[in-house]
Amino acid sequence: MPFFSRPSKSCPTVHFSRLVVHGDSFSDNGNVANELGARLENYAYGSATTDSEIVQGKTGINADLPVPGFIQQIQLFRNNQNTSSDNNLSATLFMISFQGNDFWFDPTIDTQVVLGSIERGVRHLVDLGARHIMVLENSDIGKIPAFGDNSTLAKERSELSAKQHREYQEMKKRLEVEYGAPRRGGRTFVNCGTGSSMMDKVNIAFFDLFEFLEGFRSPDNLERLNITNVTHGCVSPDYQTRCEDAGGYFFYDSFHPSTKVHRAIGEAVLQLVL
Repeated sequence: MPFFSRPSKSCPTVHFSRLVVHGDSFSDNGNVANELGARLENYAYGSATTDSEIVQGKTGINADLPVPGFIQQIQLFRNNQNTSSDNNLSATLFMISFQGNDFWFDPTIDTQVVLGSIERGVRHLVDLGARHIMVLENSDIGKIPAFGDNSTLAKERSELSAKQHREYQEMKKRLEVEYGAPRRGGRTFVNCGTGSSMMDKVNIAFFDLFEFLEGFRSPDNLERLNITNVTHGCVSPDYQTRCEDAGGYFFYDSFHPSTKVHRAIGEAVLQLVL
């Protein structure tokens, strides 16, 4: 279930004018921005890790083009923030989503290191003035088609994902101590000051993507959405062929969910925002 920070009943709900996204190629930010009617500021890069000084993510045909990780994306935001005329952070939603590239580029890295980078990034954003942050937790990367032909590796990655998911709960508790207790139901994001400033209150929400996708894979839900293939991508691993019925696939390619799945995630996230 999602995790929320607690606003006062007297605090006004935020109407976001800007969506700032930090993440990797899993970040389907357009759906949320369009529904919010917000200007999109996208710092997400395909193949991005949580900190490229620890694990360098690379993209391109030959996977040789380095891309900025979460910590480095924040620096890009900071540089732009210093030169932008639209710096209204009380009406800005930050979305964070990193779905396993650290483990792809360094299979030996510990989940605590990855989560440490995410937590450090969240705190850095708060220090820069961010007051409304949503973190998408990890999904089960052991179930992506890229590992479909190696059951041993798929099992290891699923166990790693489950470990990271458990550790996310500990991170929530640490942030709760500093920024407020969780609540369930009602509006998530509000502008509310503890003193005279409307910028004092920090709202942090966690979307449990792991549990959401587990529920999404239920037989009843798949039948309702007419999804019949949950193990292969619509596009072949070499990207040379494409299926005729993309709507029947859970995954678009060996790594990424289909448009139908992305839309469902976006709709669920919006329930916490609107």
